[in-house]
Amino acid sequence: MSDAIETQTLSAWLIDVTRCNPLLLGPYLPGNDPDRPTEAYYRAERARIAQEGGPLRAIPGSGRSAEEDERIQRALETRPPLSPVLHQNFDDGTWSSLDGLHMPATAAVIQRDVVRVGTRALQVTLKSSDNPARAQLRDPYNAPFGRETRYGFSIRLPVTFEPGESVVLAQWCDQAAPGQKSGKKPPMAIRYEDGGIRISGAHGEAAKPGKSTLHAIQNVEKEVWLDFKFKVVWGQDGQTMVTGFLNGEQIFEHDGPLGYPGRDLGPYFMLGLKTDSVSADKPLTAYFDNYSHGQTGDEADPAVSHSDTASRP
Repeated sequence: MSDAIETQTLSAWLIDVTRCNPLLLGPYLPGNDPDRPTEAYYRAERARIAQEGGPLRAIPGSGRSAEEDERIQRALETRPPLSPVLHQNFDDGTWSSLDGLHMPATAAVIQRDVVRVGTRALQVTLKSSDNPARAQLRDPYNAPFGRETRYGFSIRLPVTFEPGESVVLAQWCDQAAPGQKSGKKPPMAIRYEDGGIRISGAHGEAAKPGKSTLHAIQNVEKEVWLDFKFKVVWGQDGQTMVTGFLNGEQIFEHDGPLGYPGRDLGPYFMLGLKTDSVSADKPLTAYFDNYSHGQTGDEADPAVSHSDTASRP
């Protein structure tokens, strides 16, 4: 072993062997927190497997399988840079700007009959045979901490939309690093419940989140487009500022606990349907159109037609 290698710290060796940007390792380098080896442990395991072969072991405390940790880590490592402005209005017949990992092909139809703006919109249908009962598109963009991010999208519920339990229509998800326990509840979600809509929040410890209702709307009208806009400044300390709008009118404002502290990346957004189960005689269908994230209100206005863009600069 050379003198240079002999004098390296374990942290420096990990960065060198795994070719990892030390800014990504951050607090997870060995010695910083022995109870949270996470990223460094994962990368050391990958280096070991590359040299010796053998199975990948799950990261201690992650609560996920080794394969799931591997998938998450590779997705974060290989994705291209993401733009602070994105539009997806489905007019090209695809959802190419969004990730369809959790959107079964049997659940989605891009159709022309029910449209908010442009020429097409997304129709999502969940049936009792769908297991899990989930059909969502993911925006891979992680909102930056401490900086304003705008979101806009339109949702339309037909008169036949009569679930027996809560259904998530849209949600912001916790971006835990491999090895960290992901938050059990979404930091913020739009839920259809008992004929109305509840905008829920979650915060605090990932395994035992505090839960809250940010806003409730009674007796939501069917067969009309609901234009949602949100202005969000996520805080890395779990303190977040949110202003919500519906059909151009402000409906609530929140400045306080929201989200899970200690993350390196901010939450990401998902649009679609998610519930615990669907009745055999009552499939759930909803329509979604004109999703955007941006830096200004105009960039994320669901009432304005935007050209589809890829999620790259």
